[in-house]
Amino acid sequence: MTLDTIRFLTTIGFVSTGIVLLLALLIKYVTSGLFLSRTPQRFIQDKENPYYANERKFGYAFSSWALHYIPALCLACLILLLFSFIVG
Repeated sequence: MTLDTIRFLTTIGFVSTGIVLLLALLIKYVTSGLFLSRTPQRFIQDKENPYYANERKFGYAFSSWALHYIPALCLACLILLLFSFIVG
């Protein structure tokens, strides 16, 4: 495996884990557990609707899981990326 391949894969890993972390933070703190698949007007209507309690519960579970496990992967990709630039 060449150094360029390692840099490419770790960059992809770092960016993808960063996107997942941002999504988890949005779901937890901005949307109250609801996913971003509706218009803003509809989101305001559905925010306190008990019909979407399962979606909120799943959203909080996803964000809890992502904020617990993904930062380690993000940090590992960042460290590998930095080492690849130090070695190369």
